[in-house]
Amino acid sequence: MGGSSSSEVTVPPWLEPEGNHSPETVQAIKDLSKTSRTFLNPHPSFKKFTLGLDDDQATALATACMEHDPRLAGWFPKLVPKRIQEDAFWSNYFSHVEYLIGVEMGEIK
Repeated sequence: MGGSSSSEVTVPPWLEPEGNHSPETVQAIKDLSKTSRTFLNPHPSFKKFTLGLDDDQATALATACMEHDPRLAGWFPKLVPKRIQEDAFWSNYFSHVEYLIGVEMGEIK
C-alpha cells in the first residue's frame, strides 16, 4: 500500500485473496455491523488495538470496508464524532475483525 502502485486496490480483510477465509468467518465479520457495540467497544481480547497503518492506508481500508458493508457505512455518521472519535471507531471495529480471523487461523483460542 504505502509504496505501492496507484493501481493497487484496497479490499476489506475478509475479502483479501490471500486470506482465503471460510464463508462462516466472512459472515461473522459482516454480522459485526449489526450492533453499535462493535464500534463503541474493543473486543475483550484486545486491551489496546492499533491498525499499524499510515493515514492514507487507513483511509483506503475504511473506505473499502464501508463500500462492502452498507450497515457499517450507516453506523459511521451515527456514531462519529457524537459518541466516539473516528480512530477509536475503526480500532474497535478492527479488533473484532482481527479476533475472528485469528480464531479461524488458530492464532487465538
